[in-house]
Amino acid sequence: MGAGDLVAAVRVRWRLVVLVAAAVLLLVAGWTVAQPRLYRASASVLFNVAQSDPQSMAGDAPQSSNALLATQGDVLRSMRVAQDVAARLGGAAGGGTDAAGLERAAASLRARVSVTNAKASNVMIVNAEDRDAERAARIANAFAEAYLARVPQLRAVAAQGYSSWLERRTRDVRERLETAQQALARYQQQRGLVGAGRFDLDAEALRTLNAELAQAEGAAAEAQSRAGSRSVPEVASDMAVQQLRTSVAAQAGRVAELSRTLGPSHPDMQAATAQLTALQGQLSAAIGSAAESVEAASTASRRREASVRARLAAREQAMIAGSDDQNRLTVLQRDVDAAQQTYDQMRREIGQQFVRSQASQANASLLDRADPPGLPYKPNLPLMLVLGTVLGIAVGLATVMGLEFLEPRIRTDHGVELATGAPVIALG
Repeated sequence: MGAGDLVAAVRVRWRLVVLVAAAVLLLVAGWTVAQPRLYRASASVLFNVAQSDPQSMAGDAPQSSNALLATQGDVLRSMRVAQDVAARLGGAAGGGTDAAGLERAAASLRARVSVTNAKASNVMIVNAEDRDAERAARIANAFAEAYLARVPQLRAVAAQGYSSWLERRTRDVRERLETAQQALARYQQQRGLVGAGRFDLDAEALRTLNAELAQAEGAAAEAQSRAGSRSVPEVASDMAVQQLRTSVAAQAGRVAELSRTLGPSHPDMQAATAQLTALQGQLSAAIGSAAESVEAASTASRRREASVRARLAAREQAMIAGSDDQNRLTVLQRDVDAAQQTYDQMRREIGQQFVRSQASQANASLLDRADPPGLPYKPNLPLMLVLGTVLGIAVGLATVMGLEFLEPRIRTDHGVELATGAPVIALG
């Protein structure tokens, strides 16, 4: 049977198609109506993933947003939260009010609740299913509210447990700190050391002595070059030498002037010559005294150089002799510093965990409350009606095709060709 034959058969038997489709649709509708209705109500909870967990300071890697939401979803569906919901709903939850009844009711409520969340969202959707629309909404809201009430308690318990661990850990760290401090103090007393920073002070003193020695060596060399010479600038610039030079020059001029008019045996000439000789002797003595002063300065410079050199050598020997002590002292001081830093960090963490343990708010909030749904979640009436219509039409068409096969009738040119086995040339 070709498509044209089927269309022609449907045109003739359209009442049958409609009747079969209506019958199937009625059957599907009846089956749908007969099924127990299941309603789904949804409440939404906004979760703050930026707020850290009580154990986030323990050094563990932070969880991703999806992992945190999945964890909180498991918490929301936990037996503890379900028991809180059963207690909130009371008789509406079923199962009785005693402990065993609440346990059964909690298990039944957990089976009706599911949690979903989108990949790029921090909103958790709490879905509750029940045969009663009002009760489904109450269950969804009760789970969201019980979760929000239970989370601060869980966080406080976790923070308190972690704080207790921190307290024990802090005691161990404090004991190590005290041991390190005692070892440092004992070693300082045994060696007569002030602290690990003394080595730096000695090194600074050594650098100062090196610079002082360089200056002393330069001054000694310069003083050595001037010593033993009567023509150095220090001798020439001496005040007594300059005054005597002036006096000798003046007296020599007077003697020269007298020698033009007086003979060498004249009393005035002899007195002037004697005075010039005396002044020249004084000048020579003054120059010698100035030269001796330069020599004394050179000797003092050499002595200062020797003194600085000796102090430098003594300092170097002391540093070499005390290097092992200083190294050991440095190691002990580092142990104390490390233990102190760890202890301070533990104390800060204890303070932070104490604040968290006192927290009274959850890191989530109720975004939307669940409302009673107008249509059941199962069975889906619109979908079942559409499927019933499609199925009815399909069954009607199948019925027409079956009848055509059982009672073949010629309705088209193609049917004539199939019946006679000869091509149709023309129709009369």
